[in-house]
Amino acid sequence: MLQIISGKFFKSDDRHIHDGKGILYSNYSWGAPIETCVATLEPVDHFREVSSYVLVYVNQIEKGGIIVRKGDSEILEQFKLLATFGFRAYFAPFRDEIAQICRKSSLGGTDQYVPSQFIPRFFEGGTHGNNQEVTCFIELVKKVIGLKRQIYNAVMSAFKTIRDALLASNYNLDLSYSMLVYCLESLSQKFDNYSATWKDYDEALRNPLDEVLKTIDQKKAELIQSLLLSSENFLLCRRFIGFVSDHVGDSFFQEEAVNIEMALRKSHLKRALRNAYIMRSKFVHQLTPILHQLRIPVIAKGDIFSWDGEPYLTLSGLLRLTLHVINNFIWRCESIEKEDFDWRQEIPGVVTMKLAPQYWVLNVDGFEPMEAATRFSGFLEQVYASYSRKESISDLRTLMKAFEDKIPKAKQTHKITLLAMYWLYNAIIKEDAKQPDWEKFLDQYSNEIMTCSMEMMIVRVLLFQDLPWFVEQCIDVFKDFNEKRFGKKSLEIPVMIEVALLVTIANHASRENRYQDRTWLLKTAIYEASGYIEIQRLLSDNLGTKDELRVHNILGIQPAGQEPLGS
Repeated sequence: MLQIISGKFFKSDDRHIHDGKGILYSNYSWGAPIETCVATLEPVDHFREVSSYVLVYVNQIEKGGIIVRKGDSEILEQFKLLATFGFRAYFAPFRDEIAQICRKSSLGGTDQYVPSQFIPRFFEGGTHGNNQEVTCFIELVKKVIGLKRQIYNAVMSAFKTIRDALLASNYNLDLSYSMLVYCLESLSQKFDNYSATWKDYDEALRNPLDEVLKTIDQKKAELIQSLLLSSENFLLCRRFIGFVSDHVGDSFFQEEAVNIEMALRKSHLKRALRNAYIMRSKFVHQLTPILHQLRIPVIAKGDIFSWDGEPYLTLSGLLRLTLHVINNFIWRCESIEKEDFDWRQEIPGVVTMKLAPQYWVLNVDGFEPMEAATRFSGFLEQVYASYSRKESISDLRTLMKAFEDKIPKAKQTHKITLLAMYWLYNAIIKEDAKQPDWEKFLDQYSNEIMTCSMEMMIVRVLLFQDLPWFVEQCIDVFKDFNEKRFGKKSLEIPVMIEVALLVTIANHASRENRYQDRTWLLKTAIYEASGYIEIQRLLSDNLGTKDELRVHNILGIQPAGQEPLGS
């Protein structure tokens, strides 16, 4: 939101303009207003352990929509993140939060960690600023606001993760450490140019593999190497190491390392990153704590700790590295004054949702057979609402005419879906809304209509007809659908229609004395009817019987005006 109010996405100067103010507290102390390109941080009570500030800004929104003012809390939040990163100090909207996390000693009881013992600068009480820091911060804000939107969002996410890691150091060093690792990892997955080579492979595995690969054909050996290099876990780790290494400048080992105890050496960088990544993975996947020695405050003051010949980054060393890498990443990125971006989609509180089917299912403009599953899914929602809540079904006569034109040329899978929707609509709608000679039209496609498919089974269930296929066919079709049900173009079936289908097949199984199949079908229906306790009870009560269940009890009472097609 902070980038949006800068105006870089607006195409017009005709804007809603409102003065905005917010309150921030910090252990960082500065006595003069800090004026950036988007907001001014004005000190109120400074040169104390906890200083207070008022953030003054202009919340501007381009006219042309219903939004007049939005996002004040997000503006404050994002500036807080920028200030925490830029000043290397802790900013928060509550004074008590600053006082608590910047405490100098343990509070006793379950209070195990004093964050300032593990992280320098950020939690020092009453940190006095200087002109150079303020100037650098003003330049940083201008640079971040000038980033392309995609990069800006990634940087803000990184800032938030860093601040959350700082907060986590108050109670969980393992979590804090892991968050810093995946903060860097997230950037490496989005913005790296890493290309793996065989030399990057773990030496402990590479050396014995090389001995084996020497004994086989060179082309086969190279193929095996490329397959091993394509391993997702290997690539994730190497991309992480590659991205971080690429964004570490010489200054990290020189002027920035002054007065750092056990500063990280360049020759140790990649190995230390590998070990940090492994520790993060073990904590995330196995809840294995970080190396115990890294919890000792005396060791934590340095960048690095060596154990069993391996270098391990301390929490403070990992934080110093993270700040350096992200800062370099920001300054390497391009800045632009204007960007063509649909900023309204990222206004806080705006959520994209799927429209109810009555708003789109009848739309004919641009309709193509490949949309068949989506249209049929929406129509099934309306049909179920008609059965259960007596809601009306959209007038689809124009769409049905389009179906008649499209079906002859459609692919077989799309053709079956379109025919199912065409049949169901004309069978249940009132007489004056039916398509003329619709039954004659369907007669041309008897083979498709008699194909055992989810669509045709659903139609017969909703028309209360028996299924003309063998039980095994019906079960196989359902299982195949269940394995492939997810995807943008997949058929979505309302829960109770799916349950009704399972019950219909179960009834079919009873007639063929296939009681094992019947039991499986009813149990599957019970699990699918999650949340519908009465339906589940009805199905459970019938598990041990051979009685058939009435599908009407699952779907509800037939709506007035429905005219089911005869068998």
